[in-house]
Amino acid sequence: MDAEERFSGHRLKRTLHCVIAVLLGASLLWFFSGRQEVRDAVPPPPCPQRPAAERAASARLLYNRVPKCGSTTLVHLLRRLSKSNGFSHVHSKTYNQRLLSPEQQAQFVRDMSAAPAPYSHDRHIYFVDFGQFGRPSPAYVNVIRDPVDRLVSSFYYRRATHRSLMMPYFCGHDVRCTTVGDPWALRTAMEHVDRHFVVVGVLEDMNATLALLERRLPAFFRGALQLYRQFVEKDRHRGQQVVRQCSFSSAELKSLPQLLKGSTEGRVSRYYR
Repeated sequence: MDAEERFSGHRLKRTLHCVIAVLLGASLLWFFSGRQEVRDAVPPPPCPQRPAAERAASARLLYNRVPKCGSTTLVHLLRRLSKSNGFSHVHSKTYNQRLLSPEQQAQFVRDMSAAPAPYSHDRHIYFVDFGQFGRPSPAYVNVIRDPVDRLVSSFYYRRATHRSLMMPYFCGHDVRCTTVGDPWALRTAMEHVDRHFVVVGVLEDMNATLALLERRLPAFFRGALQLYRQFVEKDRHRGQQVVRQCSFSSAELKSLPQLLKGSTEGRVSRYYR
């Protein structure tokens, strides 16, 4: 590992929390009083670990993207990188069907497993356990962001009170995964992150996230950081201009605690050595 990789890895390690934090009642206090680190995180339950090399060597990549967490950026990169790195990428145009029945999950697993490798796929979809359907798991990746910033982004994107939760993207399709404050959902999501996700990055530190993706999944992400710096930041600058035009009013800011009250949204992160 060269100096740049060590720097990127350590930088991301500092940036990422090694927990899935459930943001309930008391969590709002640290959001609006400096957003201090959560000290009493719930540890993940013991679970069988697949070797990191086995996960990273998967010939299939699944980006089950959380909405409003920079997914357009990463999809753009995967499309460009598929040409230079020699893999096929499929971008799903199914945006509103994230919760699947067991039959729909089985069909999704069959379709993705039948695609010629190397292959990557992106879709707004809750976590699917391929092992339950007798197929090897793809290399899962995802990117998350600060829940408050995500809510602001979604508010201006849709002007609606409905918000989706991050938890099911790591927990799955069980009804408990969408139940506010369910401890089973938290434990299950943490187990899935440990067993199936090669990288979970954070949007607030995209450079370090991409550097880690390059190191852990070079077959798919080789050259991602350079491409991001050359092309994608132009789009990000345009997005920043929109954000500046969409500042919250005082009345809207006062409504944020009510919008967030009781939410199970949390930050998910994992640094793999």
